[in-house]
Amino acid sequence: MIAKVCAALQISPKALPLICLISAEFLSQLGNQIAAIAIPILVLQFTHSLIATGIAGAGSIIPIVLAAFIGGKAIDRSIWCMAGEHCS
Repeated sequence: MIAKVCAALQISPKALPLICLISAEFLSQLGNQIAAIAIPILVLQFTHSLIATGIAGAGSIIPIVLAAFIGGKAIDRSIWCMAGEHCS
């Protein structure tokens, strides 16, 4: 079945895992962005409070920003560790 789909789309079967990974990342980011917009709108509709809307918006964005900083530091450290292994 997968071979037929790859042949029909003229995709190398070796590239299929990468295509699946990129598609999954795209859908994940799309969901995150929709949630970042929808949550404050729903809070505003239900509470009619701008303060609650701002808190909800910040609460939905802050974890993503913090995870990016922590993940960035972890990736940088692993890159330096790998570079050190190759140099020794």
